[in-house]
Amino acid sequence: MAIYRPLRDPHSRSQDPIRFLLIWVIVIFFFFSLAVSKLETYLLPLFPAVALLIALLWEELLTTRHEGLRRGLLWFHLPVVGLSLAAVPYVWLYPPLEKTLRYGIDQTVLYALVLPTAGLLTASLWFLWSRRYAACLAALVGVTVVGLVVFTTMYAPATDPYRSTKHLALKVDPRLSPGERLVFFGRLRDSALFYTGRGAFVFKKPQDLERFFADQERAFCLVENRDLSRLDEIADRFTIVEKVGNKFLLSNQPD
Repeated sequence: MAIYRPLRDPHSRSQDPIRFLLIWVIVIFFFFSLAVSKLETYLLPLFPAVALLIALLWEELLTTRHEGLRRGLLWFHLPVVGLSLAAVPYVWLYPPLEKTLRYGIDQTVLYALVLPTAGLLTASLWFLWSRRYAACLAALVGVTVVGLVVFTTMYAPATDPYRSTKHLALKVDPRLSPGERLVFFGRLRDSALFYTGRGAFVFKKPQDLERFFADQERAFCLVENRDLSRLDEIADRFTIVEKVGNKFLLSNQPD
């Protein structure tokens, strides 16, 4: 709606700033969509223009109280509210066990996000239906506030040890001699190299890691939880000396 409504009167000179915003959004969106390598952060530059277009939509609703605009927003709002309400029983019926193991996200974090979001979105729909537009906008702003608070106080601290190898890398770094490489099994974690400034070896087969441990007086290896079970056949060759999130620091000598 924020894109369609400005296009209804394309010949008005007052539309020049809005056309600039539309070009801003469209060019960035399609340019980065055509790129072979894609990351969600590539689209960040279009969000100021999107925010201004949506702000213009709300400014029109708050000042003119246009009934057609209200009906359009109601139709767009209904599926969002429906999905948020459906998320509440879904999280309860299907606990995110895999997400807990891989990312440290449990039901407490999800409920802290889902329950207030569903409540505020439902309230915003009611305010829009009853033509209380300022209250509707305030409820939607509340959704953003809840998301930011939950992310910064619960989600980010819980997932950080699962997302990065920084913590284990800083633990093993003082135990290695200058210039010695970090050792990984299964998968290289670039964050460990970034925080220690070291190079790395990556072993793909348990037998290769077994030989490495046998040839060194004291050696360490970083491995993720999903790859640890592949080392069951050589479990007697190493000891788990540290665990952070879903990552382990192995050594051929007890710590």
